[in-house]
Amino acid sequence: MNALPSLAGSLLLHPGRPVPNIVRTRPSALPALLRGRTAASLPGMLGALYTLCGAAHSLTARRAVAAAQGDDDPLSATEALALRAHAAREHVRCLLIDWPARLGIEPMAAPLCDADLLRRCPLLQPGKPAAAALQAMPAWLEAALLGCSAASLHRAWCSRGEVALIGWCEQGRTPWARLLRQAHAMAPYLRLPLHALRLHDDEAAQHLLAAQLAREPGFADGPALPAGCAETGAWTRAADPATPGAAPTAWHRLASRLVDLVILCGDDGALRLASGARATGPQQALAWTETARGLLVHWLALDGRGADARVHDCRVLAPTDWNFHPAGALAQALARLSVDAKGQAGARLLLAAFDPCVEARCLWPAEAAHA
Repeated sequence: MNALPSLAGSLLLHPGRPVPNIVRTRPSALPALLRGRTAASLPGMLGALYTLCGAAHSLTARRAVAAAQGDDDPLSATEALALRAHAAREHVRCLLIDWPARLGIEPMAAPLCDADLLRRCPLLQPGKPAAAALQAMPAWLEAALLGCSAASLHRAWCSRGEVALIGWCEQGRTPWARLLRQAHAMAPYLRLPLHALRLHDDEAAQHLLAAQLAREPGFADGPALPAGCAETGAWTRAADPATPGAAPTAWHRLASRLVDLVILCGDDGALRLASGARATGPQQALAWTETARGLLVHWLALDGRGADARVHDCRVLAPTDWNFHPAGALAQALARLSVDAKGQAGARLLLAAFDPCVEARCLWPAEAAHA
């Protein structure tokens, strides 16, 4: 798909620079690419263009099309299971491949991830049904990553939050516990105010966001709500209670991804990911789906009805669009980073926690001076 890189773009982060300090390079090609296409073809096209979360894009687009035409098109049990498995699989990939590369503060005695570990992961076994893979995951998590019962870790998190996970890091003997223990040294340094993106039960916010997308073609380049910049991730799930005024650390956001994986693979996993759709005007709709990285949002407007309906306009808001806002919480943390080894470790922690879905790199002041 040659169109994908041009749609995805890249991120350039400037640690140590006052906000705005995040630059997103992304041609606004999507609306022109989709305008005039049949509404029926939209889910398949978006699923093919955004391959990283293709199933989520396809299902979200399909529900938006249905809502814009006045229909209700809920996810089937099979589709919900597939989305859950995909989110868990994305967490596994992140933990096994990205975390060791980004968080390797001290050299490990042996590589954290090898071919055998990947081969034994139920979610990564080709052809294994999603239900069977998820059912087998708790045992794999206990043996490969946790060194304890996945259910007990979940219960501890629910009762004691971050304190419970810190205790696991300090007592655990697995390389993953050690990795998070090393990263926790940066936690007090990177405490970030939390303004969670929570659209699942806020009809007024849904209509407001739809109106902003309709009238502001460049809204996705710096999305913000009236209350300010929002963020989304495993730590802002609709299934979790809201925490107004909270200012958790970047480490908390990182650790939430491990907990999210445990929950997705456990008995409560079926209720973990929220999704929905709503008509927001004549032949217009907003649809949303929680993914591994956070909330995915589609807005569209159609011309015509039924089989003759065509796309008049379409906007996509990915979790990266919110989390890497040029003046958001992450940008504020980047501004506070020192230009030394500690600052570089902090930047790695931030990238691992917020996990952009596009290529991202940091440009430090010394590099910028010689650029």
